[in-house]
Amino acid sequence: MNAVATGWIASSGMDNYPPEMAPLIKRLADYTPARRLGTESEVFATIVFLLSPAAAFISGSCSRVDGADEVMLGIICKHMGILPRK
Repeated sequence: MNAVATGWIASSGMDNYPPEMAPLIKRLADYTPARRLGTESEVFATIVFLLSPAAAFISGSCSRVDGADEVMLGIICKHMGILPRK
């Protein structure tokens, strides 16, 4: 079994947030190391790969589609002396 963990993805789901969230949503890309939001097609491509014969030997993994958010979070936590949860 594998999993896909996403970061902020530009999708129609963002339309469901309250209007007062619009300014924050517009700035999300500024806080992502990739400096942009992910796309639905990037998430789909990861899923298609994991379902393909090319990934036949991949098992028990979590593929991150997050524009390096996880990496940045680790750097920030290390810098601040915060240990990750176990």
